[in-house]
Amino acid sequence: MSNRHILVLGSGSVGKRHAQNLSALGCRISCMDPREDRRAELGQQVELVAGYESAQDALAAGSYDGVVIGSPPHVH
Repeated sequence: MSNRHILVLGSGSVGKRHAQNLSALGCRISCMDPREDRRAELGQQVELVAGYESAQDALAAGSYDGVVIGSPPHVH
């Protein structure tokens, strides 16, 4: 899994857990969360390639090897 670029949609507890696990496996992480404080908090826990406020911006900006949907179930 090393060096794969993963987009994590949602930087709450589930998104953070997945981002940390994937980062530990050597993946590069980008995240999307509408809340800047959550993006910043995740950025303190793992090195982020980029952070985005919307899924549209994140998808338009990059090419990813995988996506984790870590947002609350009602917004899937």
